[in-house]
Parts: sequence; structure tokens; C-alpha cells
Amino acid sequence: MLKPNGSFLMIDNVVPDKSHLAEFMNTMEKLRDESHVQCLSIETWRQLFCQAGLSVIKSESRKKTYRFPQWVKRTADSPGQIEEVENHILRASNEIHAYFHVQIADRHVQSLQVDEWMVLCQKKSE
Repeated sequence: MLKPNGSFLMIDNVVPDKSHLAEFMNTMEKLRDESHVQCLSIETWRQLFCQAGLSVIKSESRKKTYRFPQWVKRTADSPGQIEEVENHILRASNEIHAYFHVQIADRHVQSLQVDEWMVLCQKKSE
């Protein structure tokens, strides 16, 4: 949202810079929510802001935890879709499990973490 003073605040999930981690996350999101298009990296967002005439004033990244059963049910239409998302996560490599802090108990995903970016931008002076 661009405010009257030319500032813009965005809080959104972002993908890691490594392409295979980004692909995993975007696939997981698409399996969970058919309307999902693409999460972008921080670097891509910075380029888009620059092209739009915005400069980053302040930013902060953090890990956001999703409790898997509640998170997946928010957009999944069926138990089969939930199973597909969970299987995608369970089949992932140890590296992916470590990066996303995937917690598994009794062969079921309990939680995972994604990167979230909070950024304050301002319209560049003309």
C-alpha cells in the first residue's frame, strides 16, 4: 500500500536464493493453494521496487512457523490434496527439511518454517 507520504509497507513470504529451495517452496504452496502464483526472493523484490521508483528504507527477515495441520487445511479442498502436500514435504531432501525446519512425528508433518520479509519503502524523489 502506497501511503500519501510516498511510503510503502510490505510483509510477505519470500523464497530462499537457492533455486532448488525456492522451487520446493513454490511447489508446496501451489499444491496447497491452487491460486498461488509465485513467492519471490528478497533480491527480486528489491529489483522490482527499484524499477517502481521505490527505495528500501528498512527491512527485516524472520522465520515464520506454520503448524502444518491448521495451515494446510486453510486452503486445501480435500483430504487427498492435504496428503499430496504432506507427501511433497516428506519426500524432500534432508537439506530441504533442515532449511525449512520441518518437524515430523509418526510420519506426519507437524510444522515447518518459511522466510518472511518485512520492508518499508519510500518513493524516490523526482
